[in-house]
Amino acid sequence: MSSAVQRSPGSYVLAAAALLMAVYVVFVLVVDRGEHLGLRLAVGLMAVAAFGLFIVAEVRMLRQLDEMHRRIQLEALAIAFPTAILLVFTLGVLERAGIVVWGFQRLRDVWPLVALPYMIGLAIATRRYR
Repeated sequence: MSSAVQRSPGSYVLAAAALLMAVYVVFVLVVDRGEHLGLRLAVGLMAVAAFGLFIVAEVRMLRQLDEMHRRIQLEALAIAFPTAILLVFTLGVLERAGIVVWGFQRLRDVWPLVALPYMIGLAIATRRYR
């Protein structure tokens, strides 16, 4: 009888996040090198699919959490979502005014930063429920 290795739900989320980052880096390199449109589109769609996989892994993880950990996640998201919106809004206003902030040329370059407010929110919520 073989026993299956039991993995934590968070390990799938981390693996999906790593895959997303790897595919996105490849996408940026392909675009920056000016590769053929078909290749850019294919790798771009792979990045979108990887992001979808990350969302599925995240939802599965959330469904397996107990009530306290779900509450921590909800509070982290309650902090992160409006903060990320504020960040994107601020950078959009500055971009519209003709000011380039932190080397971001367009708002499409900002999406990795919206994860930062979630991590901060998660740290705050986790500390609160200790």
